[in-house]
Amino acid sequence: MLRASLLWADPAEPLSYRGYLSAGIVFLVFAVFYAFCFWSWRSRIPFSVLMLQTAIDVAKNYGHVFMVSAIGGFLALCVGAWFAVTFVAVYIKYTPSANNPACGVGGGSCSSGKLIGLLVFTVFSFYWLSEVIKNVMHVSVSGVYGSW
Repeated sequence: MLRASLLWADPAEPLSYRGYLSAGIVFLVFAVFYAFCFWSWRSRIPFSVLMLQTAIDVAKNYGHVFMVSAIGGFLALCVGAWFAVTFVAVYIKYTPSANNPACGVGGGSCSSGKLIGLLVFTVFSFYWLSEVIKNVMHVSVSGVYGSW
């Protein structure tokens, strides 16, 4: 209790918390940067409001942009689940272990190099497919906004 009351009375006590001074300086720099950004960008806010209102008007007139987004999101969700199952299946099938009975069955041998190569291929295949889905959705929706 006495220590808590002295915390506010002793001017040297807060100096023991100097370890947090560097974090405070970093946060102060970011705060000044954000204040500068707001100050210099506030003249652009009315144009941003106009652009947002236009985008909302287009979406109200052509409601199928929401349907395209929903279908694309569902498709991306399905591809993500498929990727997760495929990734785990490849890992289980090609893990080099004496206890792995799948190493000698129809897939040849198992090695760390083969496992890493197949996992990298699986990850980049998923990335490519997810980018294709994203770009098809983007082009489909952008065509509506571009022709409006």
